[in-house]
Amino acid sequence: GGSEGRFEATGRGLLYVLQEHLAAEGGVRDRTVSVQGFGNVGGVAAKLLCEAGARVQYISDVATALHHPEGIDAQAAFAHVQAGGTLRTWLDEHPDAAEEVAPEDVLTADVDVLVPAAVESVLTEHNAADVRANLIIEGANGPTTADADAILNERGVMLIPDTLANAGGVTVSYFEWVQARQYLHWSEEQVNAELRRVMTDAYHNVISRCPLDSGGMCTQREAAQWIGVERVVEAIELRGIFP
Repeated sequence: GGSEGRFEATGRGLLYVLQEHLAAEGGVRDRTVSVQGFGNVGGVAAKLLCEAGARVQYISDVATALHHPEGIDAQAAFAHVQAGGTLRTWLDEHPDAAEEVAPEDVLTADVDVLVPAAVESVLTEHNAADVRANLIIEGANGPTTADADAILNERGVMLIPDTLANAGGVTVSYFEWVQARQYLHWSEEQVNAELRRVMTDAYHNVISRCPLDSGGMCTQREAAQWIGVERVVEAIELRGIFP
């Protein structure tokens, strides 16, 4: 039947990494956020960020982008979508809950945190200079192109890469395998506790390779890739796969 907590795992892992990143600065409470994508990554992330006290000002799905300066009730919007609706039908039922904006406004919103959680290559050399968020945390796979990466790094925009931030889903899939191997069924609380441990440990491993005060000498994406490649090399050597 699968593992408890698997559906929310990617969005929840993203929240855990963001909380750890902002821990020394008061956490996510009262941070303004823009989330592109409203599926089981973006929608879950927006909902959990609301629950954690963040002010989610922008949300969007494939057809509709919404904004409210005081924050959108992402919990209610996500419940509506999970029941079979869309952001369009939610807005039709709650016209005072938000205003419709252009989809590109979600990426260039004047917020503290931008969460691209839809599709790949949405941040490019054409719009990276227009991004106003000081922090980007990637929920989608590959939402930032290499050219955009260079522009954002030059501008001093902090970016937490997908290989770290959205790994919560595959982590809980691993937990499912562990439970199956041991004939156990963990509670959702246990799954989430283990997920927080793994995600925060991974964050600190990355930061240890590229400190936040490195002055742009390296990026978190580079650090995460270095660690990943080194682990593959070590595994190959230990297993003797190649002479």
